[in-house]
Amino acid sequence: MRQNKREKSSRDEQVACAMLATQLDNFLGGDPVQHRQVQGYESPEFMNLFPRGVSYKEGGVESGFRRTQSGSGPVQRLYQIKGKRNIRAKEVGLSWQSFNKGDCFILDLGETIVSWIGSQANIFEKQKVREIAALIRDTERHGKAQITNISEGEETQEMLQVLGPVPELKESTPEEDSQADASNIASLYKVSDATGSMKLTKVSEKSPFAKDLLVRDDCFILDNGANGKIFVWKGKKIVHVYPNNLECS
Repeated sequence: MRQNKREKSSRDEQVACAMLATQLDNFLGGDPVQHRQVQGYESPEFMNLFPRGVSYKEGGVESGFRRTQSGSGPVQRLYQIKGKRNIRAKEVGLSWQSFNKGDCFILDLGETIVSWIGSQANIFEKQKVREIAALIRDTERHGKAQITNISEGEETQEMLQVLGPVPELKESTPEEDSQADASNIASLYKVSDATGSMKLTKVSEKSPFAKDLLVRDDCFILDNGANGKIFVWKGKKIVHVYPNNLECS
């Protein structure tokens, strides 16, 4: 059972998602293994469920403080295609400021879908941008839109009418080795009520961690925040409800 948290979701939506997941887990007798996924940091296992890639759209619920785009009227959306092994398509601001030379982009204009390839984009992004453009055409436009494939420096007049003149685009920003090393920093914590009160104890801060550090009678938290991830592990023999009705889930 997988929970997916979007970066612009409200606190109420996140709490409701967690509550529904807990109810479903209880209904199924506690058998499902729960996984929490955060937008932009989804696990490979989650991404494998979407072989044609994942596309993020703005969405949201209309209110007095927020306006959502209706299904009627002209369509003007810009998607950024980024990644290597797990490619993601994310809706970004309709501006040249969203572009860079190292990624691919899709400009969705309704009847026309422009597939734009940056000069420094990798081979996986080049392949995926065409697949996602075809997916938008076949599913959202019922096969009636025209796809235009262009490379950086070949911008069409229709594209320029929407975005304006092409400015100096940002260079690609590949991840430095030092940043990759920093993303592997993690700490392991144990959550236990063995002393009669809830207690959080740091078990280790040196990875990789030995599997025998995990005890079936307790909960553990693996903090890999430098990489945007926090994992919660619940032992099979744990008492379901802690004192003060606090659940480890």
